[in-house]
Amino acid sequence: MRKLVSIPTTFAAVVGSSLLVLALAACGQAAASSGSPDASTPDGQPATCQAACGLDDACCPAGCTAAADHDCRAPGPSRLVVLDHDGSIHVWNNTSTLLNRPADTTIAPGSSERLSLASYQDRLIVASKDPSYPLDLYDDYWTATGAATPADRIPASAMGGTSSDHNGGTELRVGPGANLWVSTGGGVWLLEDGASKGSAVSPAAYFTHDWSQLPSFAYDAEGKRLLAGQISGAGVVAWDQPLDRSAGAYMPDWTLDKGTAAWSMQIVAGRLYAAGSTVAIWKDLTTLHGPSAPTITLGESSGIPDTYIPYMTVNRNTLLVSVDKVGSLASVRKVNLYRDAASVSGDRAPDHVVIDADMRGPQKTYLDAAGTLYILDGDSQWQSKGQGAIYIYDHALDAPVLRARLTTGLSWPRDFVVVE
Repeated sequence: MRKLVSIPTTFAAVVGSSLLVLALAACGQAAASSGSPDASTPDGQPATCQAACGLDDACCPAGCTAAADHDCRAPGPSRLVVLDHDGSIHVWNNTSTLLNRPADTTIAPGSSERLSLASYQDRLIVASKDPSYPLDLYDDYWTATGAATPADRIPASAMGGTSSDHNGGTELRVGPGANLWVSTGGGVWLLEDGASKGSAVSPAAYFTHDWSQLPSFAYDAEGKRLLAGQISGAGVVAWDQPLDRSAGAYMPDWTLDKGTAAWSMQIVAGRLYAAGSTVAIWKDLTTLHGPSAPTITLGESSGIPDTYIPYMTVNRNTLLVSVDKVGSLASVRKVNLYRDAASVSGDRAPDHVVIDADMRGPQKTYLDAAGTLYILDGDSQWQSKGQGAIYIYDHALDAPVLRARLTTGLSWPRDFVVVE
């Protein structure tokens, strides 16, 4: 029998170190149907909630509309899009009452391995290992007609025409201006206005490091810097004015912190969040122009054991941390939720810990406007075969309740987006 446990603040710190099987997965690469990017975008937010219409700062200032501020959207139906390991893409409409059932529409596998998803307005962007066309763009993809074939394709020539190993988009994000950021794991391509222009996009700039191994990145829109996590010794590195770069490859301009190996990274409300074996936070990021230690570090006392963090993100002013620790004496897999992320000032217990005995390994998570938490759960992608599911929890910020373990039509989910 499946067991779900939601643990409030005081008890969560104790449970964080016990022998539990937990899991997490977070999505956040969907854009609102109006074209506004959501919390998964790498773009910074206003330092003060009321200073401007913010995309994901947990408030809706007077005069802001849903098109300009994601938080102005009333909670309502959204669309769930899941990429399975076999290359098929499944679309469920109206997730407000979604249970374990077949998808409404399915995009058949392509000729090359598919890697990741993003959305922009009514467009789905799919990255693959196709050496000639690494990015497919589907319009009206939730319909049978739209799911049939791509409406447009971005050629490898737009990304330097390099080999598929350098073009493969392990992570896609859409930023303001429809800028499309494509992470290859070894660097980040910037296709300016690429989500909108498609095949007409100009050749891209590529931000990389001599040692490659850059699994995480974030764009500081206020300070106009791109940051990335180099995990084999270089630390958190930065490029100034990335939007002003022409096509070509660029090495980092400076290093923020050599001691942090970040597998996940997010910039929200002037703060940089970076996760490796702990969660490091830098306040007032735009004031930093050289080496700087984290302002805050969340670790054991915050229910985060010294282990690999598969995924971390900030959605709607909530810090979501996936923990996956396996050993001879302990197996800890969980999702920690910390509300009011902008006010985190030091170690603190999570507000909730989500546990399900059937989870296999936490990966991505996403928190929608209705307070529903989506978790991509599954075996490690480095395994030759595996299985997994998409978990859906209602009332995630108050008392998480498992609504569905979505497996119908899925074998081993690889990525997902929630389009609100």
